Amino acid sequence: FIFFFQAEDGIRDSVASRGLGDVYKRQVSTQSTWDQDIRYNSIMEKKVFKIISTAFQEGDPIPVKYTGDGEDISPPISWENPPAGTKSYAFICDDPDAPKRTWTHWLIKNIPATATGIPEGGKVGVEIKNMFGFSKYGGPAPPSGVHHYRFKVYAMSVDKLEAKNQAELYAEAEKKKIADALLTGTYTREKKAKQLLRLMRSSKLPTAMPKKKKKKKKKKK
Repeated sequence: FIFFFQAEDGIRDSVASRGLGDVYKRQVSTQSTWDQDIRYNSIMEKKVFKIISTAFQEGDPIPVKYTGDGEDISPPISWENPPAGTKSYAFICDDPDAPKRTWTHWLIKNIPATATGIPEGGKVGVEIKNMFGFSKYGGPAPPSGVHHYRFKVYAMSVDKLEAKNQAELYAEAEKKKIADALLTGTYTREKKAKQLLRLMRSSKLPTAMPKKKKKKKKKKK
C-alpha cells in the first residue's frame, strides 16, 4: 500500500513500502519543529525595540495638554528592549507635514544608556536648539490641517555625539545608530478654530469696526 501525508506547506510526501509508525514519527517530528518556530518567533516579537507613551497610542491625536494650545509640556515617553551594545540614546521629535520643510520640535543627544524614557515635562541628556529657537520641547502648533508628529529614539553605538545643531544630530544619529524606534501622533487646530468661529457668531461682537467720527473744522472769522 501507498500512504500519503499532507504537510502544512501543501507538498504531498509519498511514503512507499513503509509502516504507519514511520509516518507517525515524521509527523510528530515536523510538528515539534513547527512548535519550536512558533515559540522562537513569539520570543523575538517580545524583544523588539519600541517606543510608547501613556498619553497617546500610535497614530492617535496628541492631547491638547502637550501642544502649543495647552500647557506645552512634553508627553511621557518610554522605550523598551534596546538592542545589545547600546551605549547611549538620541531623540528627535519633528513634523514632516510642516510647510516647505520638516519642522523640529525636540532634539536630544547623549541620553544615558541606563535611561528607559523621558518623564512628562522632564529632561534627560543634552538638548539642542529646535526650529522654535530654544533648546527644549516645543509642542504641536500646526497652521492648518492634520499634522503628524514623529517621536523617534535612536539606540547609539557610541557614548556621546558631537552634534551641535539639528542637521548634525540627524546625520550622526543615522550614521551611528544600532536601531531606532518610532511613535507617531497627530494634531489639528481645525476643531478649535470651528469652536471659536461658532463662539464669535453667537456673540454680540460687531461684524465691522465702527467708523471714526470726523472732527469738524472750526471756521475762521
